[in-house]
Amino acid sequence: MAEDIKTFQGGFAVGFVVSLVLCFVYLGILSAEQQRPLVVPVETYKFKAPKVTEKGGPAASLILKYGVPDRGPLTLNYENHIVGYDQAKKIPIWVAEFITKDHVQGDGDRDKCSFKPDRDKVDNMFSSTLDDYSKSGYDRGHMSPAANHKHSQDAMCDSFFLTNVVPQNSQHNRRYWRDVEAYCRDLTKMYEEVRVITGTLLLPDTAQGATQGSRFVKYEVIGESNVTVPTHLYKIIIVENATETAKTTLFAAAFLLPNEKVDSNIPLITFKVPLSQLESAAGLRFFPRLADAPVGDLCSIDPCKLRGEMAGYSTMGRLPSGFLLIIVVSVLVFLLFKWKEQVEKANKK
Repeated sequence: MAEDIKTFQGGFAVGFVVSLVLCFVYLGILSAEQQRPLVVPVETYKFKAPKVTEKGGPAASLILKYGVPDRGPLTLNYENHIVGYDQAKKIPIWVAEFITKDHVQGDGDRDKCSFKPDRDKVDNMFSSTLDDYSKSGYDRGHMSPAANHKHSQDAMCDSFFLTNVVPQNSQHNRRYWRDVEAYCRDLTKMYEEVRVITGTLLLPDTAQGATQGSRFVKYEVIGESNVTVPTHLYKIIIVENATETAKTTLFAAAFLLPNEKVDSNIPLITFKVPLSQLESAAGLRFFPRLADAPVGDLCSIDPCKLRGEMAGYSTMGRLPSGFLLIIVVSVLVFLLFKWKEQVEKANKK
């Protein structure tokens, strides 16, 4: 019996050492993945001065005697999102928001909110209406989702103004796009500050049969107000994180999706596009105040995967799951149990 105990003790010692090694290997991998590859950091970003309207010559006052044609406010400001609004198409051009882990949790209740035009910020003639969306076949799709504003009932209800809404394919809105929105919220568990710009585009038809020489931009309108149905939607995500070598380091990614049903099996990375390409299509500089500040690729430090793609990953922290650690701990518990069992048998004899 003594020989059996010695054999078991030897096996236990080997198993214990192997388990410890595996633990350290796992922790090493975890630590390595937490070390974000940094672009060249800078202590203070250089901001470009905002552009101002070019001053007219002597004839300007005569030409524009009755005023400059007015496209409306440059931005519509709400509690936790800002809208660049298109008065002609009656949809937002872009919607910017700032979210943290505190913003996406709280008592905000969407059932206490309702869709409605914002009569205080947009004239009736430039606004969509609820009737425009009724029986249109399209969802009233949030650009800044209600779930991003759980920290404040007012901020959540602000997201239900039609200035934040576009006609969206229902299957797209309720499935793939919903997961993209959830991905943005998941990033707040990993990064201190997350900023998102969501917008609309009207792009040429690239379907089979559309040739390079005869492309057209075709889009549908709905309702008596002729509300434009965008052909594409985009999200630009930029995260900010403190590091040991710089006060902040920035990482960004841009995604462009068609306003149609998207198969849930398609990886999010499929829709990633260069920010410059998106800026060219939109006619916008999305971050004009960032001059020479280094901005890294978000997908180089984050999987850029939706929850459905995260098999083998933990949603919390978006780091590799503790499956290996669970195995190691289970082995240790099993060995301790068997050791105790052998000792008890030896004592009885």
